Amino acid sequence: LAGKALVKLIKRWPSMISKCVITLTSNLQDPNAKEYAVLGSCSVLASQTVLKHLTTDQKSFSSFILSILSSSHHESLKSQKAINELFVKYNIQFSGVSRSFFKISDKENHTGELGFSDLVSQIGSLSFDSTGLHWRYNLMANRVLLLLALASRSHPNSSSKILSEAAGLYSFLFA
Repeated sequence: LAGKALVKLIKRWPSMISKCVITLTSNLQDPNAKEYAVLGSCSVLASQTVLKHLTTDQKSFSSFILSILSSSHHESLKSQKAINELFVKYNIQFSGVSRSFFKISDKENHTGELGFSDLVSQIGSLSFDSTGLHWRYNLMANRVLLLLALASRSHPNSSSKILSEAAGLYSFLFA
């Protein structure tokens, strides 16, 4: 009920979406978050309004992706199912990211936010076996890198960074 009210609220005041995404994604990253908080967060994050916003706001996008990939610690089956469904819905709805994600280089990013190549590196580092990441989350990380590589094809610098990161991840298949 609260989730539906929050979705209506952010539809009416889109300027609140960024703050809500940051707060909701923190529930996914928090190992001590209650099951109902994770389920509610997933429900709101899966809304069309939020998913569309992710394509235009780099801070929300980074928080969303990293929180999903860092949420394997939730032991509840309901929580894991909700997180998995959120990721699947995100994949289905993914239509690329804003060109502005690529225009701001990491050197110019003085706001403390993750730059695009920083995000790619962080996703890549999450998916190496040394982190002990569950295989499902490893597949999720690889899928995100693939989506970002496809989205960045028209931006040669970003595309080569993602492809080199992905090549490192997939090299174990050919060894």
